[in-house]
Amino acid sequence: MHSLIIWGHANPPPTAFQSVILWRSFTPEGAPSSWLSLPTETTVRRETLISDYRDLMQAFGESKVGTQGLTHFTQIRPGLSYWWMSLPSMHSLEVASVPFTLVRIMLLVQIITEKRPEALIITGLPRDVSRLVSRWARARGIKVDIQKQRSRERVRLRSRVVTSFPSLAAFRVFTSHLQVMIRGRNDTNMEANGSDVTVVDYTIPKKSPEPQTSLNSTFWGPLPQLLSDLSISSNFIHMPASLATAENILAETHEAPVSSESGNRHARLYSELNWRVFFRSVQDYFRLRRMGRSLLKHERAFEDIGAQIPVAEVLRPALLRFFFGRDAALNSFTINLWDRLLSRLPPQRLGLYLFENQPWEFAFQSSWRRNNHGTLVGVPHSTLVDWDLRIFGHAEYSLGALDSDSMPWPDFVAVNGNLMKNRALRAGYPQQRLLEVESLRFQRQDFLGPRTADYALILGEYSTIYNDYLLHQTRNKGLTQELPAVFRPHPQTGLGDLDSGALAGIRVWDGDLTEVLTHAAVAVVGSHTSASIDAWLSGIPVLIVFHPEAFGTCPAEGLPGVSFLSGTDRVRMHPPSSSSIPDTSHFLHISSELTRWRHVIPQLLD
Repeated sequence: MHSLIIWGHANPPPTAFQSVILWRSFTPEGAPSSWLSLPTETTVRRETLISDYRDLMQAFGESKVGTQGLTHFTQIRPGLSYWWMSLPSMHSLEVASVPFTLVRIMLLVQIITEKRPEALIITGLPRDVSRLVSRWARARGIKVDIQKQRSRERVRLRSRVVTSFPSLAAFRVFTSHLQVMIRGRNDTNMEANGSDVTVVDYTIPKKSPEPQTSLNSTFWGPLPQLLSDLSISSNFIHMPASLATAENILAETHEAPVSSESGNRHARLYSELNWRVFFRSVQDYFRLRRMGRSLLKHERAFEDIGAQIPVAEVLRPALLRFFFGRDAALNSFTINLWDRLLSRLPPQRLGLYLFENQPWEFAFQSSWRRNNHGTLVGVPHSTLVDWDLRIFGHAEYSLGALDSDSMPWPDFVAVNGNLMKNRALRAGYPQQRLLEVESLRFQRQDFLGPRTADYALILGEYSTIYNDYLLHQTRNKGLTQELPAVFRPHPQTGLGDLDSGALAGIRVWDGDLTEVLTHAAVAVVGSHTSASIDAWLSGIPVLIVFHPEAFGTCPAEGLPGVSFLSGTDRVRMHPPSSSSIPDTSHFLHISSELTRWRHVIPQLLD
């Protein structure tokens, strides 16, 4: 009898096994040619799988909840279906993300269908995935033997409680916001006076206690100064970049706003928090709970119609989070904060916001439209990556009517060169709605002193799990035997709870990125950090390390001089020279003059 083994353990199976599908690991060296790695195959079949996932999310949105389509059933404001703020906005680049699990399930079903086994032997898979695959296979006459299910990964008690009782997490959000109102905060409300442009910015906690006075922004770079140079008055709305806990909100609102000189006015989104916003958010939260109860009863709404894969069980934790838990409460506040702020502003001719398709963006866009403001432009902070399914996960990109349930979408998306433009076009973005401008995030670096090749620079990711893997892989591949290693944590996450053993013999640097690149021989990066582009711009080789439980992608992927860690024998270890600095003209628009921006902004204001 032809059997297929689905192996979900981290350690590889014995090489005597044939016909193995690896769920959570890459194919090891010396493995039989009959083995297949799902993490590897997600990269090999990338374009097909992205299209399949996009179709799946679209099918979910069009499925019926009673007599209504799901997107209409979850409408929470005119022109805003809460559906877009839930599952489609899940961050796909995290380790073991729900989208990565869904894509692996879809791929696994495709491979089983291709190989047509008579029996499946499942070992080491998560319980929910084991049950799902088992039901699907038995319905098709395939025998299934589940030998050992993988229990949930070890998580902290607090995380287990939050997962098991999502309402407690929501309650904590409401009590945090109550603390903010009771303890007070600096009022930095936006004055209701005339302006041309509204810009949405994140607030990054400053390491220095000194007040911020520069017009430069972490995310918008030289754009605030450009607006001043063009004599364009602007409103900068600042919102927390990290989770909106009481501590983060209070720290952000007590921080003195940046200077409001030269026509740039600044305000905090959370300065709009008042009792009216609070009680409306409570009302919206209970509306979401009622929606969630109905969705949990209609499991057929979450089924891959084409392959008939019942994925509702895998999605249940995410549904609980978005409709009952912390995300439901936070999103309720986000909707009402934007409604209050944008309803008080006089008509704005142009809006610029950071484009990632996070939940707050849909609340912002729909409120912007309802309040009859002008042209809206989404501006990606750095670049786009193919597997960011928040951005590339939907089939419909057209702007719907105000009362429609389609995904909110800006009038234009700004692209900073051919690298971003080609990825957007490949994903189906309409070319006429792309604006080519210079990069605000990436600029030519001015290196102080001579360049040297003193160490291998490991650039940290958002995830501690990914960072641990990055550090171990750099060591296991022998790169640290050739050079000392320096680890620069991601500035928003720091070291987190990184295992001290992973850092053994590796120096930690939390200073300026340009300074640490000055003496780097090679950069080792993961799938997410935009610093991979900075490293490439500096002229050093860039090595990508893919994690087996995350999508294989990287902002710098496909650029000349960028390869994978397995190819370290090809790495140049001599100092970069001026001739090694790459020609960016074919990939990124980089210019300190911002000529394209100077042309585009007045044009959009006409």
